[in-house]
Amino acid sequence: MNLLSGLILILAFTFFGCATTPVKTPEDYLKRHEISDFSRSDFPICHSYGCRQKTKTFFTPKDWHTIKTLFIPAPEDARSERQLIAKAIQSMEIISGKKTGINKDIGGTFTGMFKHNQMDCEDEAVNTNIFLILLQQDHLIRFHSFYGIARRGMIINGWPHVACSIMETAGTDRYVLDSWFTDHGKTVYVLPEQIWKSGWKPPKIN
Repeated sequence: MNLLSGLILILAFTFFGCATTPVKTPEDYLKRHEISDFSRSDFPICHSYGCRQKTKTFFTPKDWHTIKTLFIPAPEDARSERQLIAKAIQSMEIISGKKTGINKDIGGTFTGMFKHNQMDCEDEAVNTNIFLILLQQDHLIRFHSFYGIARRGMIINGWPHVACSIMETAGTDRYVLDSWFTDHGKTVYVLPEQIWKSGWKPPKIN
């Protein structure tokens, strides 16, 4: 490893929140970032890498109606529900992004480095964590439970990376929801956790 590679490695582990250590539950993950009590009318959005900044925002009744209608009619199986969860997360990102000013976020970490209100994968995971809990609180998710935080990398399989993981209630299959790869509000990828952990990334990152 040359000097430049070493400096980049140090930077990744000290500056970017994607390199944090594991936690046991989604609630513990939020507590690490000093987030506990929240509701759809009052919740924080993380940004500025590693949740170094939080901006309070809210969903109006009209906003939440828009989100809930995605689940009408209710999905008939786990596969269709996963697609709806991804669409709901995308909608929640778009609505909250306009209110907090993070809607200019550029996909990835290094592309938009040091730009105002930019997010890394830790920010994205925290925000998705909050969104999933809000969906669960309103009983919109039936075929999955929020499993926790999936992690990969630590240089062996690429850069350190985190995202949220859900598990089918009828079995043990887990799936990752990852919105980090693309610009804000563009795409929330949902795929089997083991494929994601292997170092998966979209064929083309916009």
